[in-house]
This record gives sequence, C-alpha cells and structure tokens, in this order.
Amino acid sequence: MNVSGSWIPESSRGLRTVDRRRQIKAKRLARFWALPIAFVGLVGVVSVPANAASPSRQCKLVDDDAYLASSPKNSDGLLKAQEWLANDKAQADVQVLNDNLSKLGSPLVGTAVDHRNRRIVIVADPDGESVTNLRASVSKLKLGVKVEVIAGCHSQADLAAAIDWITKVGEPSYPTSKNVYFVDAASAQVKINVTDAQFGAVLSEKFGGLVDITNEQMQIGDISGNRIVDHSPHYGDAAIYGRSGACSTNFTFVTVFGVRTQATAGHCAYDPDNGVFQANDYVTHDGTPYGSNSAGNWSVYPLEMQLISAGSQTYTNSIYTDPGSPTVRQVTSEADLGVGAFVCVGGFISGSNCNNEIYAVNQTWGGKTQLQFTRILAAGNPAPCVPGDSGGAVYQRGAGTTAIAVGMAIDTLLSNDQIPVPVPYFGYWICINHTVASIKAKFGVTLLTTP
Repeated sequence: MNVSGSWIPESSRGLRTVDRRRQIKAKRLARFWALPIAFVGLVGVVSVPANAASPSRQCKLVDDDAYLASSPKNSDGLLKAQEWLANDKAQADVQVLNDNLSKLGSPLVGTAVDHRNRRIVIVADPDGESVTNLRASVSKLKLGVKVEVIAGCHSQADLAAAIDWITKVGEPSYPTSKNVYFVDAASAQVKINVTDAQFGAVLSEKFGGLVDITNEQMQIGDISGNRIVDHSPHYGDAAIYGRSGACSTNFTFVTVFGVRTQATAGHCAYDPDNGVFQANDYVTHDGTPYGSNSAGNWSVYPLEMQLISAGSQTYTNSIYTDPGSPTVRQVTSEADLGVGAFVCVGGFISGSNCNNEIYAVNQTWGGKTQLQFTRILAAGNPAPCVPGDSGGAVYQRGAGTTAIAVGMAIDTLLSNDQIPVPVPYFGYWICINHTVASIKAKFGVTLLTTP
C-alpha cells in the first residue's frame, strides 16, 4: 500500500480525476469472535500469551470519537472540541511531556488524548508499581495541561509480542491479506484491519482481547492529478514524475559533502515494468529534469525513503503550503513531536491540510519501522493524503512565513474500488509518516534551514 499516483498523459489517455472529498463508507464486518477457526499449520516462533484477555473485557480508556464527530469547527477549520489542546501553551506542554516520556522509568503502553475530558492519558502497564512510579514522575513536570496515568488492560511486553508475531508469523502465513495495525494506547490493544477474514479468525483465537480486529477491503491504488510545475530552484511539496508515476517532494537536506538533496518516499523508485526498485530519474509535469536517486540512496524496508538530486538543479528550504496563507513557507527548524501535537500534512495532490493530530508514534507496520500516525476526523474533512502525495511535507506552521519540519507522508488507507480512493479508518482519515529524524539518521544528512 502506498500513496504514489499514476500520471496518465492527457494526450494519450485523458487525465482521470477523482473528487477527493468523496467519502467512502467502508463496510465494516462483524468482529471475528464467532467465526469458525480452521488452522492451516501455523507454527509460532515467537512466544506470545494465548487468549491474553477475554474478548468481552472492556479495555477502552479513551472514547471520545462521537464527541468529536458532533463538534463544530472554528474559523481556522479546527474542531472546537480540540481548541483546549491546539494552542501554543498546551502544545508546549505536549512537547515537554513527550520529550520526557522515555525518561519516566516505568513501562508504558503509550499516550492518548481524551478531548471529551480535556486530558492527556498515559497508559501504563497493569501492575500497580508502574502506575505509581509514572504518576510521581509526571507530577514533577509541572504541566499546565491535565495529565493522568491509568493502568491499561495489557502490558507493553504482551502488545509488543503480538506485533512481533503478526509481523514474523501471521503476515507471512497469510500473504494475500493487506493489513494495517498499530498499538492503540486508547484501548491498550493492537488495533488491526485485515482483508483476509481467515487471518482475522486466527488472530481472534490466538490473542482474544489483546487485538481489536476489523475487516475493511483496502488496497494499493493510483489516482491521477496535477498541482504545479516546479522549476529550479526547487521547493518542497512539489510534483515529480518517475517510473512509478507521480509523487511529491519532501524537505531539502544537505549531505556530508555539502550537496543539497531532496527526500521523497522510497516506493517512488519502483519500476512497474520490471517489478523492481532501482535508480530513477524524476522530472516535473512539463518534463523538466528534477533529480535522480542512486544506489544506496533509497530504501523501502524498513525505512521508506530516498534522496534525489542533480548537479544541474538547485534546491531551497522553501515548501509549498497552499491552499492556506501564505502559500509558500521557509523551513527554519525541525521538531520530533509526539502524541497530541498538531501538524499539517502536505502533498501536491491534496495541498497542505492542517489540524491533523499525531495519534501514535514509533510504530512498526507492514515491514516498515519508525512510523508516525496522524489522524483527522473524516466527517466534514477532505482526505489529507491521497495517491500522489507520497513524500509530502509534514510540518508545523512557525512564526510569520516559517515552517517547522516534522516528517514525510508515505502511506494512507485506500478502498478496493477500480479507482481506489482513501477511506476512513475508525472514523478518521489516517496518514502514515516517517519523521525528519529518521531521514537524517538513515542517510547521515542535515536539514536545510537557510535559503
């Protein structure tokens, strides 16, 4: 599954268009608790707790989806129910909390935002000692936002073991199932969507209430579109075209040799004619050279990213940010953000779509690692990341015309239509991103923060 788009020249086939405001009501099937189980010789190589919790056990710690769905928007397009958190003071507290989470010293499942009760919930391991230690550590931070520590139904170790089994045993045994999964701190469960009901039945039997299973038919798909023609000096969030179709550029980075280069999603190097990932040349919409990747400067697993550059081209720290105002911003800093932070998600098809809330961090899914999940309520909002937006800039708006670099959009969830379009997942549009920190670490580059 990826968010690259196939560019179809108007002169040959006509440019297909899809109304990205179209909302697909994905048909949700019943949970798999009652489905008959037919095991097919699965041999577990990872130790996991079988039936770790009864399926009927209530694990939901934060449940404000209906509350958000009924909230009106303010003049900035933000839900009024989110205003308590989406302000400078509260976001500063969120950053302090997330900066200190790794230092708190006790096992924790993760963090979740409870808009209904205006609090941030830290979900701890179910043993009492973890809760006590975390409460003492959080109290020392002296935060203005309300933070509560609550015991989850399942431990961090059990959830990690379930993810490990899904990745190493489950997915290889059911290779045709297209799966999306992550640790959902709000319920202290692994939330997973599978397209193979048999795989769902096996998961239900093996893990019980440790997993929350749905079955929506999602797949990889391509959507055509066009936004801009970007010439040198090149900006981020511009349209590029290569063997795999259309993608978007990310931010500009600098190599150890002082060469400026731009990032984009790794799957944009895919050559569908040969069925392999390889060196690729990119052009703008009108055929102007943009840049090339080279061996060693792209990867798909476990990090989905690549660098592109050309000696004849120049690259700047500016990014396109329309349809908002200003329409161009200059990247002057970066931030490694955590749950509860609000960001803009870009891409040349969708444009910049702000008010996306970071929902989960440091996730592993589909053979990829170091992933960040953002979400925005599907009702009343266009999808923020669609095919063609792969590589798009994830950022925060800074002072004036500046921007704070956060990450890169690489994936979304698509319907199983002939022309696939994004579908809501549990009522939200979901974007799957890499962080700027992971791009820098992978390639040994620095972020360009000057013209």
